[in-house]
Amino acid sequence: MRSGKSTIGPILAERLGYDFVDLDQRVEELAQKPITTVFEEDGEAAFRALEADVLKETRSRDHLVVATGGGALLNQESLRLAKSAGAVIYLRLAARALAVRLKGITNRPVMQDQNGEVLSESALLARIEELLAERAHYYEQADFIVEADGLSPDAVVEAITGALNERA
Repeated sequence: MRSGKSTIGPILAERLGYDFVDLDQRVEELAQKPITTVFEEDGEAAFRALEADVLKETRSRDHLVVATGGGALLNQESLRLAKSAGAVIYLRLAARALAVRLKGITNRPVMQDQNGEVLSESALLARIEELLAERAHYYEQADFIVEADGLSPDAVVEAITGALNERA
């Protein structure tokens, strides 16, 4: 979350001459409500099921850059599916950098405590570190890991296109 996927994705897609899909936006379109409402009314499992359906949908299209949510590839089946469709890229940022970007975000369930209250700065950092540790096993399986700390969007796109060109 807030690693830059929704910013980098359209720039990368344009550079490659591909289309762009933001998985979260597509989930909201299908659900006809914001993700926060899906979480509140239907639960995380329903959200993850919708997310998986949208991810499967993208497989039928070529020349596509997909920005997934931070938890979209947190099972081997979804990760395998994404990797079989193309390159999976992890935009890695330090927990502190993510905390700065997430500070004050009130509409993300994972950034709230069990009572729905926005986390304090120290609790936010701890939560991000916890999430990164929980997700590391999946994130580290990406085809390419881009160290995005301190890089401009254009520099991140350059790093990605360079890695893709080396792979080709």
